[in-house]
Parts: sequence; C-alpha cells; structure tokens
Amino acid sequence: MVVAKSNVVTCVLAALCCGCATPGGRAYVDADAEFRRAEDLRLAGKHVAAAKAFAQFAKRLDYDNRANYAQYLSGEAHFAAGNHASALAAFNRLYQRFPYSPYLARANDRCLAIGKVMLKAGNSRAVEVLDNVAARAPYTRTAAEAHMLLGTYHYQRGRFDQAKFEFDSIIAQNRRGAYPRAELSAALSEYRQIDRPARNLERLEAARQRIVRLRKQALSENDERLAKKYLQEIVDLGAERHLLMAVFYLKQGTIDPALAHLNEIVAKFPTSRHRTRAENEVRFIQEVRKAAK
Repeated sequence: MVVAKSNVVTCVLAALCCGCATPGGRAYVDADAEFRRAEDLRLAGKHVAAAKAFAQFAKRLDYDNRANYAQYLSGEAHFAAGNHASALAAFNRLYQRFPYSPYLARANDRCLAIGKVMLKAGNSRAVEVLDNVAARAPYTRTAAEAHMLLGTYHYQRGRFDQAKFEFDSIIAQNRRGAYPRAELSAALSEYRQIDRPARNLERLEAARQRIVRLRKQALSENDERLAKKYLQEIVDLGAERHLLMAVFYLKQGTIDPALAHLNEIVAKFPTSRHRTRAENEVRFIQEVRKAAK
C-alpha cells in the first residue's frame, strides 16, 4: 500500500514537472511577464535595453505567437535608438526566422527609411540595403521607391546602364504609365549611354518625342516639373552633340558641315543652353568669310 502511494506521488510530481516545461523540453518562462518587461523598457524610452529584451524573447520563446512581433519590435527599438546597423540586423532576422510574419511589410518600410538615411550620408552600403528592400517586396510601392532611389544614385554617378536597369525594373513590375517618372528616367539613362554623336541625335529625338507624349498624360505637378526638366536636359544633350560635331569639322578645316550643325542648334534647339554659343560661332564664321572675299 505504501509502495502504491509512493508511485502515485512520483507520477504526480513527474506530471507537474512536465507541466513546467515548454515545447521542446525547455524550462518554464513566464512569457507574459517577459513581454511586459520588454514593453515597459520601450515605453520608458530605454530603447537599447528594450531591443535586447525583445530579441531575447523572440529567441527563447519562439513558440509563442508574439515571437515574430517581438523580433520586429527589437528592430524598431534599435531604430528609435539610432542604431541603424543593429535595426537592419534585427529586421533581417525577422525575415529569416519568421518568413510568414504579418510585420514583414512594416519592417521592409523601415529598412527603406534606413536606406534613404544611409544614401544621404554617402554610405555605399545603402545600395545593398535598398537592393534587399526591392527584392523582398516586388510589385509594391516600397520596391518602386527603392528602385527609384537606386536609379537616381547610379545616374548621378554616371553609371547609366545600372540606372536604366533600376528604372526599367519599376516599369516592368508595375502598370505602364503608373510611374511616368521612372519612364522618363529610364529614357534619359538609355540616351546617356550612347557615345557616338551621330547615333545620339537620332535616339535623343526619339526620347524627346516620348517625353512629349508622356506630358499629355495626367501627370502630377511634381512629375510634370520633372518631365520639363528631363526634356530640357534632352534638348541640351541634342544641342551638345551638334556642337561636338561642329567642333570636329572645324578641326578638320571643313567649314560648311560645321556651319550646318551650328545652324541646327539655333533652329531645332532654341531653348538649349548652347544656343548662344552656336549663334556666336555662326556669326564669327560669316564675318571671317565676308572679310576673306
């Protein structure tokens, strides 16, 4: 009888011990208390400590349905503390460990914001960050904005082929006409890549016509301003190519072809910044010829 009673006690204790364990045989942790502790740190403005507490919660209690939220909040706390590198690492862990988390889109938006800051600061790692942002959420406005930032970044540094790739990615992933700015940027990037002046003139005219067509759409005020800016750039590029050809012919001592190119600038590119120079060159050539008679 005593033995039976002892066995009952042993079984009860064993059951109690099993009840104190979490899935996987881990020791019991008060998940509610742990989450509240991390949340209290965040609300108190102790962002670094909160980030660490949320990260520990997500790691130790990954079976809890708040684990993915805790991992996301770890990144947010690092961001609030200004630790962008740590925030990116936390958000990356969210993607790796919780690929179906409902907080992935929010995390990606925050990564986009960090990428913008890094880009403005001249941090070259911003390119990698924005590449990841675009890859994680194709066909979204977040991806389109990341591609736009990358395209602008490469364009400003003369990497026109890379710039065009980024702008074309926006067009490919979204309805044509939805991002006219991307179309304008892609066009200009393409024409910037062409080195042969004669070929440039033909392609630049195609670019000009494309932008004129785009401006007939219902563009926003900002995009209309951008279209005008790019159209002016294309006009200047076209005039510049004619000017290069004129200089080339003048160096060869052939005046008539040079004069023809200069007159093209005056006639076809009247708003170009090269017009005044072209007019002066034409006037000078005419005066020299007149004096030579």
